[in-house]
Amino acid sequence: MKIFSYQYNISIVAATNRIVHSPKDHSFTSINYEKKSDSCFQEEPYEHIEVVDRIGSGDAYIFGVLYGLLNYNMDPTKALEYGNTTTTLKNTILGDLQSLNKSEIDQIITIHKHQDLNLEMIR
Repeated sequence: MKIFSYQYNISIVAATNRIVHSPKDHSFTSINYEKKSDSCFQEEPYEHIEVVDRIGSGDAYIFGVLYGLLNYNMDPTKALEYGNTTTTLKNTILGDLQSLNKSEIDQIITIHKHQDLNLEMIR
C-alpha cells in the first residue's frame, strides 16, 4: 500500500491487485482512495497479461501514479490509469526499462477503456 501527499494537502492511497493465473499469465488492477472527495476509484483490470519480467513493476506503478497526479491536476482517475498501464506494460518487457513513449501509453489506455481488452498490449 502506498500513500502519496502533495503540497495541496491531497492524499491518495493506492492498493494494487495482481491475480496470478499461472507463472506467465497475470491480471492486474488497482484501487485508489482520495481523501479530499472520500472516494474510491477503480477500473477494469488488464486481463491475462503475458508476463516476461516482473522486476521493476512496482516502480513502474509508482511512476505512473505520480505522473497522473502531477500532470493532470491531482486527478485520481488519471493516477489510476497511468499506474495500471505502466506497471502492466513493464511486466511485458524484459529488464527494468520501458521502451514506450507517452503517446503509445495513451493509446493503450484508450484501447483499454474502449475496445477489446485482448488488443491492449500492442507493441
